[in-house]
Parts: sequence; C-alpha cells; structure tokens
Amino acid sequence: MTNQQIRIDKGGRVWLNMRGRSREIGGIRNRTFHCFRSPEKHIMHTGGFVGFNYELLQRDEFDRICVHFPDGAILETTREYVLAHGKFMHFQNSGFERQLFVHPRDFGIERALTWQRIQDEAREREVTRHTQLALGF
Repeated sequence: MTNQQIRIDKGGRVWLNMRGRSREIGGIRNRTFHCFRSPEKHIMHTGGFVGFNYELLQRDEFDRICVHFPDGAILETTREYVLAHGKFMHFQNSGFERQLFVHPRDFGIERALTWQRIQDEAREREVTRHTQLALGF
C-alpha cells in the first residue's frame, strides 16, 4: 500500500498527495464528485473500468459521482454504489493508490438510486423485525 493523503481545499478541489507530489483528481460541488477521464489514459489500461480513490470514497464528502469524458459523455452513479459494487484491481506497479473500479456498463444514476432504495428498505425491515423481537411480538 502506498503512503497517500487526500486533501479537499476550500473551493472543493480534491487533491491526491502521494510520494511527495500533489495532483488534482477532481472536485466536489453540491455533494457531487466530478472527475475527468481520458479513455486513452484511464480506461484502456484497466480493461474498460473506471477507477476511484478508495480513501476518498470512504469519506462522507459527497453522495453522487459524475465522470466527464473529452467527447462530452458523462457517466453517473453514487458513492455508495461504487463502495458496494466496485472491485479492487492489483497492478504490478504498486505505485498506484488503492482504487475501486467500476465498468461503464454498471453506471447509471437510476440503477444506483434503485439499488440504494432497496438497501434502505431492507435495513428498515431489519430494524422493524429486531424491534418486534425485542418487544416480544
């Protein structure tokens, strides 16, 4: 694992500090993380997957993710969906930060929100069940 640090400045820009260097990896606006990806640089080397910094995903700084491409295309999803469905990939060059990867076919804000609603409903049913058991129903 690499020594890294995520910093979010007052303007919402997100910086990755790693190995003594700092680079901007996106920005947060209205609880949405926006990042820009180049297919040649970011997609080809991962078999088509889009990666997100795991440390940033674990923070509760944003709810949604928008990935912008040079051709104007935008992929959208939620932070929770990426945390639940993303996959870690191991690169031979261990100089990369820990990332979760999602295939573009798994993006879609409606898909992510439907999944989140199902998760919320399941949690609510579980709380109700435990409450009933505790009360002897």
